[in-house]
Amino acid sequence: PGDLRLATSLANLAQLKLRQRNYDEADRLFRRSLQIRESALGADHASLVQTVNGLAAVCYARGALDSAEPLFRRALSITERRLGAQHPDIVTSLNSLARIAFKRNDYVAAGPLLERLLILKESSLGPDHPESAPLLASMVKVRVAEGALNVAEKLARRVVAIRESEQ
Repeated sequence: PGDLRLATSLANLAQLKLRQRNYDEADRLFRRSLQIRESALGADHASLVQTVNGLAAVCYARGALDSAEPLFRRALSITERRLGAQHPDIVTSLNSLARIAFKRNDYVAAGPLLERLLILKESSLGPDHPESAPLLASMVKVRVAEGALNVAEKLARRVVAIRESEQ
């Protein structure tokens, strides 16, 4: 229990260092926190997800997408297995994986991730919630890249309707 409290404190400090853009320190702290958690709980425990996502965020911030992606996938896998495919924590990993796919211009990979995110958002917030608009706008880009212009237009019109309802 004391070790886990230390791991939590290390992860909290790592989050602060990440926000301060001190990536070396954040990386070191997240790795130490993760090592403690893995030793105490095993490599597949739900309590690891936040720390794994934090370490992945450091890699992403550094532009190390090839290091960030497997960490986000690990966090997603743990969350799905331990907490279920509809758990809210899945949103973080899915969103991060979609951002990586976009940075790589890999719309084939981004599409299913965005669709899954949209389903999660709409099931919890409703189809016309303002938080759905950015996801829909990203889906427009995917559909344009696929050449599905009519579908892209319908999605773009949904974004406009959501934004107009905010006025």
